[in-house]
Amino acid sequence: MSAEPPSAAKSKSELATEFGVSVKTLMRWLTSWNKRLVDAFAEPIDVSGQVFTPRDTRRIREQFS
Repeated sequence: MSAEPPSAAKSKSELATEFGVSVKTLMRWLTSWNKRLVDAFAEPIDVSGQVFTPRDTRRIREQFS
């Protein structure tokens, strides 16, 4: 089985499964992390859609892995 490229777009449920948590828990993590990013004047991750961009997917993996 070939590994998926780390920059592929992922849905909320795919990322939640990857981290072994529910979508609700993933969204709580991201909401908390986004608040810290805004406080640090960094660009927050858009959590309003169903799919994260490849860039956001990479940032989430780097933060929570």
